[in-house]
Amino acid sequence: MKVSLCMGVVLLTIFSSSAFESAHRTGSVESHRLTEQLSLDYHRLVSFSEDIGLYGVEESLYAELFWKGVKASFQFHLISSRFDPAIICQLINTKLWSNPDLQYPVKQAALKTISASLANEALNRFSGTWFGKWRNDRVNHLWLPVRQAYVEDEVGFAVIGFQSCFTGDGIGWNYVVEWQGETMILGFVYHFNEAGSISAENPHYAFLNQGDQLIWVSDNHIYYESVCDSDDQRDTPLYTITGVQYKFGSKGFEVSEGFQAIYQSEAKKKPIFQRLGINGRNSSLKKNAFIIEDS
Repeated sequence: MKVSLCMGVVLLTIFSSSAFESAHRTGSVESHRLTEQLSLDYHRLVSFSEDIGLYGVEESLYAELFWKGVKASFQFHLISSRFDPAIICQLINTKLWSNPDLQYPVKQAALKTISASLANEALNRFSGTWFGKWRNDRVNHLWLPVRQAYVEDEVGFAVIGFQSCFTGDGIGWNYVVEWQGETMILGFVYHFNEAGSISAENPHYAFLNQGDQLIWVSDNHIYYESVCDSDDQRDTPLYTITGVQYKFGSKGFEVSEGFQAIYQSEAKKKPIFQRLGINGRNSSLKKNAFIIEDS
């Protein structure tokens, strides 16, 4: 499966304006309720960051992007279903779980069946504001609580829950979807450039790992997301993103970069983005230089 080569074609061909219009017609009462929920989320995100207004995303466009995103992530999940979960578990256990450079450990990969309640519980752990750094950029994230819904799409899947977010340079959603008796966790993020135009679109889907950690798969990254609760040594929770960049090359599945980003629920300190040593190479970053104070 060469996702990175075919994604551009897939995403350009599966959508049409009529598909957007008909995507949420099933069940007028539930559809209307979901529209109201999106409206509430839109205004909460706008009040959190004025950047959304600078992107030119009005409320009607916000709803359209919601449906475009869920359809794209659903299609991405379908074409990626040949990606054997055993490969993902092996990669995590060999490249991340035992990685000596990790500031905060990840759990050993052990996938479990996703149910609606487990999906909602896992996603809700990320609700709130998070401050950190992604590569060279300072970011402020806001994840809203999961909203319940039940709206069927013409393709045959049903959106049974969703979580709206602002990601520092864009907007997106996590979706809880039912299809053919299976519950799936999907995601989609729109990234914007300084001119206010969409610069990247990122569909992804998640496996649920032990300890309610999420293992996300995009067209070029596999990454763990988890929330570390406060403890005796830390007075605020941490949101960790630990992953690898991958591609399908001449030798098959190839991993080229490891990373860990750690966000905090308060803006007093902003953790840096840490590159991880993989393929037998250690990171040059020292752990005692991991947290930096705001100037």
